[in-house]
Amino acid sequence: MKLIEPRPVPLGGLRAMTVRRLLPSRDRRMVGAWCFIDHYGPDDVAVTGGMRVAPHPHTGLQTASWIFTGTIEHRDSLGTVADVRPGELNLMTAGYGINHSEYSTPDTTVLHGIQLWIALPRDDMNTAPAFENFVPEALTFGGQGSGQDASAPAGVQARVFLGELGVTVDEETKTGSSPRYHLLAPAGRGNSGGCSRLRSSGRQEPGRRCPAPNPHPDSESRV
Repeated sequence: MKLIEPRPVPLGGLRAMTVRRLLPSRDRRMVGAWCFIDHYGPDDVAVTGGMRVAPHPHTGLQTASWIFTGTIEHRDSLGTVADVRPGELNLMTAGYGINHSEYSTPDTTVLHGIQLWIALPRDDMNTAPAFENFVPEALTFGGQGSGQDASAPAGVQARVFLGELGVTVDEETKTGSSPRYHLLAPAGRGNSGGCSRLRSSGRQEPGRRCPAPNPHPDSESRV
């Protein structure tokens, strides 16, 4: 077993917030299909300025974003404008090319999250770009009171992102299962992945263009 220590990396420029990057590292470039692992926060946005990542391109990979605290606005060249919130899984497929930007929202005071990059197999590197948001249906257990009775037990909510869940409370059984994700990485080895080609603008198929995303309203003042 080998412990990989993360290193601090400014995200979006020298004056930007700092993330702790676990992959790639000097000792390990990838773990399976995972080629980037960034963890950030919890950060006081009033001190760090929050996330301010101007439009930039990706090819040949997927990004999986998970937020613990705060909200990030995602914009991309597909016309997507989506808020990335806690309790939701967001999957962006770059494929043959996508541009996107990421800005923490004005109401975010503390920002904490993680983003993982998945290197696509060679056969899927030129797939169509996409952005998907997954919010499994919440399963609520107990806490049937209206909240006016202080002695009533609080309800518990669960969302299933991987696998299946079956829970019985007070003779009531509820079940849930994870959404169908469109992860293109194979289970074993075999994808050199787009991570080694991120800086190449020539990965697009002939005749296909990767336009810039709609600009963030505050992009000029934040870049």
